[in-house]
Formats: sequence, C-alpha cells, structure tokens
Amino acid sequence: MAGDSRPAWAISLKTLRLERGWTPSRQAQEMKAAFPKELRQTAIRSLAHQIVWDWEAGNHKPRVDYRMYLARVHNVEEGPLFEDGTIVPVSRRALLGAAGAAVGLSVVGGLPWLASAEPIGASTNVGTAEIELLQKSAQDLIEMDQRFGADRLWWLGRGQLAYVLRLIDLGNYDDAIEQQLHSLAGDFTSTLGWFSYDAGLHDEARVYFSEALNRATITQNDWLAMRTLSNMARQAVDLGKGREAVKFSTSALKKAKENHASSRAWALLFMREAQGHAKLGKTDPCNDALRRAHQAYSRGPRDHDPDWTEFLNDPEMATLEGMCRTDLAQHRQAISLLERACAERDEAHSRNRGMGLGRLAFAAARHGELDRACDATGRALALVEGGMSSARARAQIRAVGAALDPYRSMPEVRDTTERIRALTA
Repeated sequence: MAGDSRPAWAISLKTLRLERGWTPSRQAQEMKAAFPKELRQTAIRSLAHQIVWDWEAGNHKPRVDYRMYLARVHNVEEGPLFEDGTIVPVSRRALLGAAGAAVGLSVVGGLPWLASAEPIGASTNVGTAEIELLQKSAQDLIEMDQRFGADRLWWLGRGQLAYVLRLIDLGNYDDAIEQQLHSLAGDFTSTLGWFSYDAGLHDEARVYFSEALNRATITQNDWLAMRTLSNMARQAVDLGKGREAVKFSTSALKKAKENHASSRAWALLFMREAQGHAKLGKTDPCNDALRRAHQAYSRGPRDHDPDWTEFLNDPEMATLEGMCRTDLAQHRQAISLLERACAERDEAHSRNRGMGLGRLAFAAARHGELDRACDATGRALALVEGGMSSARARAQIRAVGAALDPYRSMPEVRDTTERIRALTA
C-alpha cells in the first residue's frame, strides 16, 4: 500500500486475516485453538483481539511462540512472513527438504523421515510405525547438531515440532499413542530450545525451554524437566548468569534424586552445577560439584541412561571441566584438559570439538602460549570452513580474537586474527 509505513510483516498479517474474512477477535480465537489443548490455559492468557490490532499496526512483532501458531492457522511459512512479509504457502516436504540440504544431508546420508506427508486430518491414523519414525527423526536431528551445529538446523526442528503438534490436534490414535505423541512434542520442544541456543537465538531458546517445562509439568514427565533444566543451565552460563545456572541445575538434581536417575544423568547435572559456580568464580563449590560429577561418571554407562546423556563421554567430561577451569582463570589446568579432549574427539562430534578448540585457544592466549593459541584457532577455523555451523562456536572463536588482539603486532597472531574476522564476521 502506497505511503504505508508499517513493517511488511504487519501488512501481510492483516492481509491474511482479511482474506479469511476474520475479525481480530476471530483471529485470536483461531490461534488459541491452534495451541495444544494442554497449553491453552497456561500459555495464551494474554491473547485477545487488542494484541492482534497491535501486531497489524506494526507496534511490535508477535513473540516467538505466537509466530509459529500464526503461521499454522494461515498455512504459510513462518520465516518469510516475519522476515520480509512474503506470504509463502506451507509445504512440509519442501520445508524439510530445503532445511535438510542446508545442514549437509548429502554428507550424512538421506533421511527417510523427510519423505512427503499426506495432509493431516481426522482420518490420519497414527500408530507404532509413525511413532518410531518420529523418534528416529528426533535422533537424526540431534546427531546432525552434534556434527554440524544448529545455525540452520533449528528451522528443520521447528518444522518437525509443528508436524507433531498437528498430529496431536488432528490425528486418530489410541491412549498409548497419545502419551507417546505428547512425549515426542516435549522432546522436540526442548531440542528446539537447544538448537535456538546454539544458533545464538537466546530469546527464542528461552521460550522453547519454558514451553518444554510446561509440558513436563502437565504430563508429569520429570525426565523431560531434567533434560530441559540442564539445557537452561548451560545457556545461563553462556549468558553470564551463573546464579541461574546453579538454580536450574539444583532443581534438576532434586528431580534426579526423586526419580532414581542413572549415574550418567547425575554426572551431567553435577557438571552443569560446577559450570554455574565457575562462572561465579566460586572455586570450592565448583571443585565439589566436579568431584561429584566425576564420581558419578566413573560408575559407567547403564542401559537405562536417558538418551540426552549419550553425548557425555570422556572427551566431553574433560571439555566441560576445562571450561570450568578457564572461567576460574586456572588456565594451565584448562589447557591440559582441553588439549586431551580435542585429541580424543571424533568426527561425529565436530561441533563440540570446535567448541573445545576455541576454549583451548582462549585459555592458551590468556596463559601467554601464543603458538598453541594460534594452532588451536587454526584447527577450529578449519571446522568452520568445512561446514560447521554454530553461532556458539563462532562466538568462542571471536573471544579468542579479542584475547589475541594485544599481540597483533606479531605476524602469526595478526594472520590468525585476520582469519578470525574473515570467517566469523
């Protein structure tokens, strides 16, 4: 519209509503109906026609979770709508296929769950086969995250979550399948929070983590709550919120005790607590939590270990302790731990190897070992050049650049910092 100063997304939102002949009140009602039944009362109390007017006036964008449901009720793709106002009819196959290509599926092989799906309706039967396929998709997403990072993967995860929610709302299934669908929705929501965090979308991550905790409470799924609180603690450390990290990990540890959690779960949660104390600069509480984490880890894996602890191996334990030592300015210890961890990492965990190399380079720079810092940085940058896509990893490499900056008059350091700027801008 000529002379219209509203953002393009606001104009498109009103266009979509008017095309359906809806009033703002009807728009709000349709959005409420799109939310999963168990979340309608807790998540959307503020949703009314006034907020629809505000969106269409361009006063502020809908919050992250509202955007997904707005796109759902209009059957359009969320990304283009809120980026530049482009209205793109949704196509699940096209969405997932494009996202899969973006994260390098040609490298990891074709994924059968990216096949086309029939439109979901009351006649769509959901059984054991569908549940198994969705569970496999969840594991595939996690494996791609560990190898490539989640800068582009989060969009694929959002498509999977939307699909599961639509199955819950419209599919035909028995009580046992319903329970499994809700469990999958919780897992996808927590995973999507982690993907958003890895992609540097911290506000979005917190929304998904909060929704995952809501689901855990409503469905009485303490294992989902533990996993989500662990993720929230890790994010809090990166945001410099050590007290929050300790609070989240302590809450998770309480649930671990109530549910007789496995040793691997205890190890991870104690490690999260240690990271929070380290961020606060509290050496003694950090050392105590580290001791408990290693004691739990030394008991070995068990058949009933939750799948969200599968990444916790020897290199990861060393990396996490190395991060604690770095935050406590114990750089010599950090260098020893991180050097060992990086040497033991395999290709399947390339993103975490990149994080470890970044931490190693930072600790070495702080300790004045500039040759080691430049070497570790070079290896981390090679992973970025090879396709690793993680905002967290790039942020860590930029921190190395800042630590090396006082030494930029040295040729090798200058070359390294220039590469950092070129590859992480």
